[in-house]
Amino acid sequence: CGLGVPMGRKLEDLVARLQGGYAVGGRVCLKDDELTLEDARTLGSCLRRHAPLTALDLSENPQLGDDGVAVVCEGLRTNHTVTTLYLQRVGATSRSVDHVLGILQDNATLTWVFLDENDQITQDDVIRLKRKLASRVQAV
Repeated sequence: CGLGVPMGRKLEDLVARLQGGYAVGGRVCLKDDELTLEDARTLGSCLRRHAPLTALDLSENPQLGDDGVAVVCEGLRTNHTVTTLYLQRVGATSRSVDHVLGILQDNATLTWVFLDENDQITQDDVIRLKRKLASRVQAV
């Protein structure tokens, strides 16, 4: 489901394209790509330096967990192109919601975050995130 990223080990190809200066725009899907915390570190680094992406789908990578989400979020802190982040079924908890909320004051571009289907995220977490994102959309 990625744009310009072939099937298989998609992260490696995406990183090579970004580091090589090739334009990769639109939505990039790394869904169900068996991403690890180390992969998240690599991706976070690319997001800080490159990544002309508008949407990033990391769904169905349950081994990412809160630590992987934290690293990706740090990469997005200074990214000004990603507007949509998909994190369904990544083993996220309330800590992941805190990580996302923590970067929103520095990242004015991110306006859609999908964290559904993570069993450890509470209704209160969802409400906190929705309120913050809704205030950003209204401000635009």
